[in-house]
Amino acid sequence: QVEGELSRVRSDIESMKGRQNLLDKSSAMSFLTMAMVEQGARKPTPSPWSEIWKTFLRAWRDLFMFAAKIAPVAIVLGVGYFMVRRAIRKQP
Repeated sequence: QVEGELSRVRSDIESMKGRQNLLDKSSAMSFLTMAMVEQGARKPTPSPWSEIWKTFLRAWRDLFMFAAKIAPVAIVLGVGYFMVRRAIRKQP
């Protein structure tokens, strides 16, 4: 009876060793893929006054850009106007 029990336990041990070897081989061939994404620091919420100030500065910048672009046309039209006006005055 003891011999039979001992034989059964040895058989169980051999079976478990075989299972362990199978798991070792299958886990050696497996791989793991991980994707890690770093979260950026949160930007502080801007105050309404800073947005108003930025908009004000943007408006001034756009006004100067408009003036710079319209200046050559205004100069040409102004010179033309004064030349025509002068020519009309000199007529008898």
